[in-house]
Amino acid sequence: MYPLNVDHLSKSYGDDVAVDDLSFTVEPGRVTGFLGPNGAGKSTTMKILLDLASADQGSATIGGTRYRELRDPARTVGVILEHAYHPARSGRNHLRILADATGIPHSRVDEMLELVGLAHASDRAAGAYSLGMRQRLGLAGALLGDPPVLVLDEPGNGLDPQGIRELRDLLRARAANGSTVFVSSHLLAEVEHLADEVVVVHKGRLVTSGALADLQEAGTLVRTPSPDPLRHVLESAGATVQIRERGALLVSGVSTSDIGDQAWAAGIALHELSPESGSLEDLFLRWTADSKPHVLPFQPVAPERQVAQR
Repeated sequence: MYPLNVDHLSKSYGDDVAVDDLSFTVEPGRVTGFLGPNGAGKSTTMKILLDLASADQGSATIGGTRYRELRDPARTVGVILEHAYHPARSGRNHLRILADATGIPHSRVDEMLELVGLAHASDRAAGAYSLGMRQRLGLAGALLGDPPVLVLDEPGNGLDPQGIRELRDLLRARAANGSTVFVSSHLLAEVEHLADEVVVVHKGRLVTSGALADLQEAGTLVRTPSPDPLRHVLESAGATVQIRERGALLVSGVSTSDIGDQAWAAGIALHELSPESGSLEDLFLRWTADSKPHVLPFQPVAPERQVAQR
């Protein structure tokens, strides 16, 4: 089992703070999404984890060990970080070179080309591949050593809907078999379908982390022919109640069973009682909102100035 541990990690480039006292853990058997706006420190964190950059403070380890100290890193960690291939070399030969460098049999190359859907294009030059095909090639390389850990930066970028679904099914299957799967992505709708856990960073610092289902839980949606009496009953019991459309109530601070018990005791009929979840997009924008207002990149020219300029 190889958990990923980031412990009080900090990294600056001159005056630019990329990662600021960041700590979190990625557990095996789960797909963990790594989220944050551009420049939030995600890529820097992954590079430090893979010993492609050095930390100023703190540590990032794989199963308690630095990447460079792993006995067999190619068979332990599969990586998609940046595309690195010779454009004139075929996809098959690219993977064969990776296999030769790490002592992996060539039979594994053909297995991976078939798995990622590149068998039909394996003898074409990688430089002629589309972005989605290059992503598939990168995934084949990451899986070549059948590693128990995957660290993937934007693996769905450029994939068509079918490719995204295949990627999702593949990553979830590996997590179900005990692998540690750590995925950075801006595709929030896909992360919502893929991830069990999320780690969210902004300006190099941790914003939130945990089970996605728990973070998304907004409360309980309640429909009743007596919304006002029920609202009074629930607020008296310590609940927070918001009025929704058509008299529906969004209730938080008490469990679904408590809502039912309170309504029963008050003799109030319920027509619906169901968990309500917020979208990951809405939560992400709330988590990463800046405190200062956004400034428009330009100011519109007043009509009288337009006339004067003519």
